[in-house]
Amino acid sequence: MKRVFGLVLAVFLTVSIILLAYEKDIITEVSIITFTNSYSRLITSTKEAVSIPVYLSSEDSFLVEPDSIDNTSLISEEFTLETKINEIRNSGQSEELEGITYYLYYYDITFPNLNETNYFLESDDVNLIITYQNGDSITLEIGDLHLRFDEIVETGYLELYRLYSLASPDEALIMKGIVVGLRNKSINEIEIISMDIGYDQCRLDLGNANYLEGVPSSYSDILAAFGESEFIDNPTAFSLNHDQLIWIPLSYLSDGIGINRFPMVINYSYQGQTYEYLVDDFQFFSSNHSLEGNYGKLREFIYHYQ
Repeated sequence: MKRVFGLVLAVFLTVSIILLAYEKDIITEVSIITFTNSYSRLITSTKEAVSIPVYLSSEDSFLVEPDSIDNTSLISEEFTLETKINEIRNSGQSEELEGITYYLYYYDITFPNLNETNYFLESDDVNLIITYQNGDSITLEIGDLHLRFDEIVETGYLELYRLYSLASPDEALIMKGIVVGLRNKSINEIEIISMDIGYDQCRLDLGNANYLEGVPSSYSDILAAFGESEFIDNPTAFSLNHDQLIWIPLSYLSDGIGINRFPMVINYSYQGQTYEYLVDDFQFFSSNHSLEGNYGKLREFIYHYQ
């Protein structure tokens, strides 16, 4: 009798331990963290995607399965736009924040219903709304969005042949300006009227643009040649008679803006006619998507399993 009782007790304890371990592993909620970034893109096709970095506290969740998604949209005070998440990519990177391990994913958003050209979407404080097959929705704050939907048409008079950025040694991920190589393909003078990169809080300072004789390799070279500059709000056009390398500072209207990618819209004049030259968005350097490095920009959404 004692042996039977002991056997039953052992089975009971074993089952209890298994159940307790199982309950401990059950996920009741997922913490989802996004950044309030600034995105400036030129969208040239319905297949072109904008990648949104998203951290999740679990790798084992339907939230990262595209087949589980019913519909998605971008929503702000200015617009509501139906979108599609073509792919959710696991970066393989993880990071700990406040004792929780988070896994970095990239949500690739496309715009399948927008086939228009010369169409603009701009707004601050944009949310990505994802509705799943089970009827649940999550709202992710992604920041500012500046999108232009258009096609790139080759221009006959102006061409870009070089483009890179320079940063301050003390602020490795803060662009101080860009070096632009522009080629005048005509035999006459071209006047550069304006250059726009799509951001409201960051602009190219054409008033302090300078022609370059050599190729600067650091921001220190720029400071040695031209010194620090103050933003000029209404710059005059500058001329282009041949292939020319030009330094153009960036002016930030607020602190904490980390940009690394943007298109350019160059308006120029040739023989009394005004033309527009579109340069596709260019990534100057890799983004810093660490949680610790972007603490002030983090936004959290908690998904609770039903």
